[in-house]
Amino acid sequence: MVQFIRPVYSKSRVNRAGQAFRSNAEGLDDMIALENWRAAHAYVLNTFQANLRSRARKINAIVGQRLKRRPTIIDKLCRQPHMQLARMHDIAGCRVIFKSIGELEEFRSSMLESRFKHERVTADRDQFNYLIAPKPSGYRGVHDVYRYASNQRKGSYWDGLLIEIQYRTKIQHAWATAVETADLLNRSRVKFSDAAPQYERFFSLASELLARYFEGEKSCHPEIDNSKFVSEFNSLEADCNILRLLRSANRLSPNQLKGSIEKGKNTILIYPYERQDDGVILYVQSYETHKTAIKQYEFEESRWKDSADVVLVSSEDAE
Repeated sequence: MVQFIRPVYSKSRVNRAGQAFRSNAEGLDDMIALENWRAAHAYVLNTFQANLRSRARKINAIVGQRLKRRPTIIDKLCRQPHMQLARMHDIAGCRVIFKSIGELEEFRSSMLESRFKHERVTADRDQFNYLIAPKPSGYRGVHDVYRYASNQRKGSYWDGLLIEIQYRTKIQHAWATAVETADLLNRSRVKFSDAAPQYERFFSLASELLARYFEGEKSCHPEIDNSKFVSEFNSLEADCNILRLLRSANRLSPNQLKGSIEKGKNTILIYPYERQDDGVILYVQSYETHKTAIKQYEFEESRWKDSADVVLVSSEDAE
């Protein structure tokens, strides 16, 4: 039987740990409190992903899951001074990827109409609908946040924990993945709107191009006509070489991939920032159980610290 980590600290203690990290004054006790709080979300993550996978099989949508990286949690606390760690709603995240916007909207509607105890915490249906109102960065997708509520006594330890569900089409997911990859390779922060202006402009225009060409929609630059933004996009690519960078990263030779990515397993991906003789290196570790993976995840984050990007993910689709 799979054993999941229970939250053992009060929300007030978790919030104090968050404040300590925000002030760069954390101690060992704060680190332990943060790690327990994050690890406890694996139970909620498992519950929601099982439900989502069952529904998604009917339309061949792809479901992925992840626990938020420790550096990303700390970064968010620092970027949002009023954010409390115990109220951070995306420590646990599931993502569902669809072929079309129509499938996305139909699937989401079925989730919103579901008769389960979990409470959607946003009263406004479209509070996090970035299809209706794309972010200035070009991000498009829809997010819903739920508060976990157990049907059984054994699950009551996790009552009240939050989880974010992200809905994207394959086109929207491709854009978001490209942003994260370019940020990783360039050590930039386009994802957080804190990068060089030409990089941010490039990806906002890329979002507009993809939305118009593939989905018949508009993104964050609806006022620009086709010829103007395509011309500017090509000019920015000539200056930034982002597409060339992404193409090179997409061709890992066998000796650059250390380990194998296995579908359905809990997988740790480690990307060292310092280039090796072979260039980009990606280390892959796969584990059967959440508990083992989370323990190793905490170890690898501490081991690599700021010298690598370490992430714990899981999906039925290895690609």
